[in-house]
Amino acid sequence: MGTFSDTFLLAMHTIKGLLYPNHLENATGKYILHAQHDPKVLTLEDIATSAIQRGGVSLTRDVLIEAYRAMAAEAVHQAADGFIVNTDVIRLAVELGGVYNGIHDPVKPAELRFSITPSAKMRTILKNIDVKIDGLAHVDGYISQVLNVVDGMINSTITPGDDIVITGDRLKIAGSDADCGVYFIADYDDTRTKITHPLIENTPAKVIIRVPELSPGQYKLELMSQYSSSGKDLKTPRTISSQTNLTVN
Repeated sequence: MGTFSDTFLLAMHTIKGLLYPNHLENATGKYILHAQHDPKVLTLEDIATSAIQRGGVSLTRDVLIEAYRAMAAEAVHQAADGFIVNTDVIRLAVELGGVYNGIHDPVKPAELRFSITPSAKMRTILKNIDVKIDGLAHVDGYISQVLNVVDGMINSTITPGDDIVITGDRLKIAGSDADCGVYFIADYDDTRTKITHPLIENTPAKVIIRVPELSPGQYKLELMSQYSSSGKDLKTPRTISSQTNLTVN
């Protein structure tokens, strides 16, 4: 079986991207490049199956998954005890924060966070990725990223009750149509959950919301709005969808 270094570091990869209008203040370029990710977010089961199909793995799918989960659980356990954990893929540690008046001040759980950074080997792999610019994105508004403000994860996991920051262009929720709003669409049955609480922030470039109660699974984020940069609402709502699914664990 090949090791991480002699197998993955030598492989070549290709990612396609599209150019989106750059509306950032003091921007030096007209466009921002975003990767064209597959809407499907791979699960651990998907990765194990793919690894076996591509060859070089002597373990069965179930044993491979069990071994990974055991190693991942132990890595988190050690990090939670104050160790810095280095693997072939990531560096994991618990970071502390907050402001205090003395040693007897209680530490709020919200001031603790996991710091997850790519390993040196992972950064090396970036040199082997050939990026193809596939053209200009033909969109009337788009979501560039979804940030989980609690753990800093981007376009990844979300948790009911936590806030997320949606950034992009022409996102503002506006209009009298009853369909206008923010929705989470379940990947497994297309169930649509519309948020009912007030928007924390609502601008063309940024919308901040609180994640509603959702069952575990993958969800597409969808914004429906009659907002127009001209100042006059559109006749019918425009739909803007996330490029990748978000995962509720």
